[in-house]
Amino acid sequence: MNTPEVTAWYKQFWPWLIIFFPASAVVAGTITVIIAVQNSDTLVKDNWYKDGLAINQELDKQIAAKRMGIAAHITINRENNQLILSLDNIDPANIRTINVVLVHPTQPEKDAQYQAFFTPTGNYVAQLPAIPAGFFHLRIDADNTEWQLTGGINFSNTESATIQPK
Repeated sequence: MNTPEVTAWYKQFWPWLIIFFPASAVVAGTITVIIAVQNSDTLVKDNWYKDGLAINQELDKQIAAKRMGIAAHITINRENNQLILSLDNIDPANIRTINVVLVHPTQPEKDAQYQAFFTPTGNYVAQLPAIPAGFFHLRIDADNTEWQLTGGINFSNTESATIQPK
């Protein structure tokens, strides 16, 4: 009598199909844990209420910049790693240095703050270690002033930009 030939379970399709889904869930879960550990979330600030009040103060500074007609024209000097700022309606006799803050939208380790100094050419120049790549939020202000400019600049594909008050 002929008995059907029985193949081993590991040589058949269906057990592997059933094993595939739980195994893929384990692999995906492991990858998710690795990503979560390497890219931890930033902590919530303890003084969140104070930070919320500061947002209103920044909005007031932007409104003041608009009222005063202040605007910044930025030129990127890639050869010397410099940001050259020309500011409208600013008296350089009163303001010798300008604060320039670059904030990366997703990578806080790329955030940086620089000072731009007034030069005899009539511009403010900020010396950078290197011109960053990609998009950055930009904040321009001076110490003890009532104005502030904010905007964005993509360093990868632009040589100049204008920041207008919002």
